[in-house]
Amino acid sequence: MLTNFLLCCLVAGVIIEAKNTEKLTNFEKEIRRMLHRVERIKQAKRELDKINCLDEIPKHLMSKWIPDKSRFKGEAEYFEESILIYNAKPHFQKVSEFQTELKLTVGNRETERVILDEGCVYLSGDQLMKVYVENGDLFINEEYLTADGKEAMLQLVYVIPAADLI
Repeated sequence: MLTNFLLCCLVAGVIIEAKNTEKLTNFEKEIRRMLHRVERIKQAKRELDKINCLDEIPKHLMSKWIPDKSRFKGEAEYFEESILIYNAKPHFQKVSEFQTELKLTVGNRETERVILDEGCVYLSGDQLMKVYVENGDLFINEEYLTADGKEAMLQLVYVIPAADLI
């Protein structure tokens, strides 16, 4: 809302200063185009936020996930040892009617591939990895053993950038 308010103030200020009608018309067209794009992005984000099942994510968006590192949870040592995981993007590939392969990649490096059983929530065969969507965000939870042998949980969170929604 604040962004729209500031944009309206900017538009009002420029319109007052504009002397050339042709420039004003072009400027008005550009502002209308930008506002229309903002509204389309906001609508697409509202629709994405309603999705709570991985199978409902449109196929063209499945490759758009980027890490939201501020929401990662887990042992600090896990991230220190695996920079790949910390910077990776998830990639999904259907391998059979009810299974999808997940790999995390950074450039040409990738993690081991994990086969997930499909459904609203994807699970690895050993049930140590759970992949799901909540309010339009992708979560990858994995159980693992720390260096000292304790069980721990890693949670990676991914979002789709607003510009990729339209």
